[in-house]
Amino acid sequence: MKLSRLIFGFVLINFTNISSQSINKLLEQAIEKIDLLKCISYKSIKGSSAPYDSVLINQYSSFYKVMIEPKDLLIGARFISYNDSSKIDFSYNNYISVRYDWENKTAILDTLKQTRPTLHSPFYIKVRKLLKYVIKNMDSIKCQVNKYKDTLQFTFEIKNKLAEFFNMIPSLFQKEGVVSSYSIWTNKDLFPFKFKRKMPHQTSIEEVIKVYDYNCDDIVDKQFGVYLPYGFSIIDKQGDKIMTVELEGKVAPNWSLKNLDGKIIQLSDYKGKNLLVVFTGVGCGHCHLALPFLNKFYDEYKDNGFNIVSIESFSDNITVLKRYKDMNKFNYEFLLADKATTSNYKIVAVPVFILINKNGLIEKVFTGYKKVETDREIIDYVNKM
Repeated sequence: MKLSRLIFGFVLINFTNISSQSINKLLEQAIEKIDLLKCISYKSIKGSSAPYDSVLINQYSSFYKVMIEPKDLLIGARFISYNDSSKIDFSYNNYISVRYDWENKTAILDTLKQTRPTLHSPFYIKVRKLLKYVIKNMDSIKCQVNKYKDTLQFTFEIKNKLAEFFNMIPSLFQKEGVVSSYSIWTNKDLFPFKFKRKMPHQTSIEEVIKVYDYNCDDIVDKQFGVYLPYGFSIIDKQGDKIMTVELEGKVAPNWSLKNLDGKIIQLSDYKGKNLLVVFTGVGCGHCHLALPFLNKFYDEYKDNGFNIVSIESFSDNITVLKRYKDMNKFNYEFLLADKATTSNYKIVAVPVFILINKNGLIEKVFTGYKKVETDREIIDYVNKM
């Protein structure tokens, strides 16, 4: 689906007296449109203004890739966002969020509390949550519908409550005299594209200005793990580094993992051989980018006592993993990680390349991937082993 910027006309029909049953029906249809989404990629513009001021400040745009995740009770999706079309600035999956600081080359990891998270859900998730709340509480909410040439505008006033719909857990506080006002714009097919929140302390707006082609079938069974750009280090919310490189010079922790055929493969199977262990993820673009190098490396070094093992760190979908391996034509072992292995190797982001020598010691750790640079760094080090 490709949409250019959504512009509406100025022919206005006011439905102030429309029945609550009719509004309910329209809102249900809008929710049905959202429920058809499995994944979506879009660009939105966000902005906010001070109370009683219509001039938006802090206006910025973001590009999103979103997969709806009904099992996620906090955010309702897993997603990544970019400040432009190339640089990732945020990712979220399975209650873990990561903010990317490109100036300091750090990925800041945070585990969300499962009570009242401050993280905002993607556009369509929070719109759906608001609409469901309105339908359920229609008797106590003032509703108005304005029809323009090609769009509908729904306005809701929730009286005597500070009502926030940032994610899957609404924040609702009783407060006498307060009005929480929301507006949702849809196109003529009742597909939402704009969200306005007006509170006593702030007004904020988000508008989807473009929806992009996005092949959901390619990613529906994949996980967005924690992606680590080349040269980045990982820190937790308190600023402490989470360092896989701290393992250098230490005995490699043993592992016993299944390959895609269910066979158990152990680190000890490679005793007396040099080994390149790659922690990867099928949903990680830079992991995929590294595959031609790894295939070439395996072909050139396998006869010199050097092996490769790739460990999938996020997905356990055997069908998807087999298809991924077949499509990318790699012949080395592809294993499924367990929690003990990722914990022992301090893996919270991928890709990570770990060189283990024939004595079982970790020689070198490379984090992130950049074509040519990472290839050269690994080859140069291997040639010294």
